[in-house]
Amino acid sequence: MNGNDAIFDSTRSAVVFALGFSTQQYGATPLSKLQRNRIGSGKWLVGMDGAGQAGMVLAQIARLGQTDRAVIVARFAPRFEPCPCCGGERPIAIWREAIEHLAMCCILSGVSNIRFRSDLVEKYFGVPVRLNDLAERYAMNRNTVSEHYRIMARQLSDMEPIAHVRADDVLINSGMVYSGAKRKNA
Repeated sequence: MNGNDAIFDSTRSAVVFALGFSTQQYGATPLSKLQRNRIGSGKWLVGMDGAGQAGMVLAQIARLGQTDRAVIVARFAPRFEPCPCCGGERPIAIWREAIEHLAMCCILSGVSNIRFRSDLVEKYFGVPVRLNDLAERYAMNRNTVSEHYRIMARQLSDMEPIAHVRADDVLINSGMVYSGAKRKNA
C-alpha cells in the first residue's frame, strides 16, 4: 500500500476503529451512542472486511512494546461493556490489562497498593475519579493522593507522546494510515 491507498486518515482513527470494531457490530447501547464522536474513520468497513482491517491494525499495534501498547489501548479502547449478569457495566479486559500494566510501570515511592495506582492511571486516562473519593477509599490524606496523582500523571504524560509516535510509525509504514497524518495525532 502506498500513502494514497491508506484506509485511515490518522493513527487515532485507525486504533479507535480497530479497538472498537467488535462493539460496533451490534445495536448501539446508550453508552456507545454517547461515544460516537470517538469512533474513528474506517471508510465504512463492516463485516468481514472490517474485521480483517481491525485485525491488521491490531497486529501492527501488537508490534509495539508492552508499555507503548498499553498506553495506546488505555487512551483509545472502549472502557466498559454491559455486564451479562447484573446489567451494569464492567471494564473491558484489554483496557483493564492496559491500566494494570501502566499502574505497575508507574511505581510511586511508598505506594504498594496496586488498586490505588490503577485508580490513578484510570483518572489520567479520563475515568471520572475525584481525588477526595480516593483519599477516603484508601484512608489517605487528600494532599498525599494529590501528590501521588501529580507524580504518576507526569510519568504517563512523558510516556504517552512516545507511544503515539511509535504507533504512528508502525501504522504509517504499513500503509494503513495516510503518510501525511504523521505527528498530527499525538
